[in-house]
Amino acid sequence: MIKRNRSYRPAIACAIGILSFGCGDEPDGEQGPEGDGTLTVQAFCEERARIECQEFYVPCCEDLAGASLEATQCERQRFEDCEFGQTDAELSGWVFHPAAAEQCLEALPDVYDECQVRGRDSPEGVAKAESCNNVWRGTIEPGGQCNFLDLDCALVPDKHVDCVIDECVALDYAQPNGRCSSESPCPPSQFCNNTETGTCEPLKEVGTPCLGDGECSSHRCGSDDTCELLEQAVCERLVGG
Repeated sequence: MIKRNRSYRPAIACAIGILSFGCGDEPDGEQGPEGDGTLTVQAFCEERARIECQEFYVPCCEDLAGASLEATQCERQRFEDCEFGQTDAELSGWVFHPAAAEQCLEALPDVYDECQVRGRDSPEGVAKAESCNNVWRGTIEPGGQCNFLDLDCALVPDKHVDCVIDECVALDYAQPNGRCSSESPCPPSQFCNNTETGTCEPLKEVGTPCLGDGECSSHRCGSDDTCELLEQAVCERLVGG
């Protein structure tokens, strides 16, 4: 039986608010080969912090968390979150993927619409999730031994990759609105309603009752069992820090 899809990405998703988030040949993550133009971890973290703070956190956190946020404070904290994510990823044996990082930076601005966030039920949200969640990724191929998390496993094109009973597996997606199961997961813009219909259904909007993160377009089911913005929790931490 496949373990429940997890929103937790060690410290990466929690700290970066992605999974996010979520060096290739460069274990220290500081720079790529000289002169090749490869995006470095530091450059990625700096630019991601700038985009997030400029497009969302600075103009929106006052409404979401009841206190204003300075740009310098926001960018410093989000950069530190990203660096902390890098450290945690390296400890997990994951590597930095510059191509996914570049795609993540390109996708981020399209997710923010004033103080609204386009979730995983939108093309923009899917693009962001598919890139930002794979900035750091494991290298274990299907059939190899993993340590509980799907991010331990290497990506396989057009497949859902998961860690099942400590083994990486690559699964075919179910058809949109079709029957789904642990062996036939729903496409990224839907969730499997295995408690009622056993079919793939549209992800739930913010404010809708939920049973878990995977049901929500925001990928966060709050303590009151309703879908809420992950960014709101990040705002509360940022203004409190």
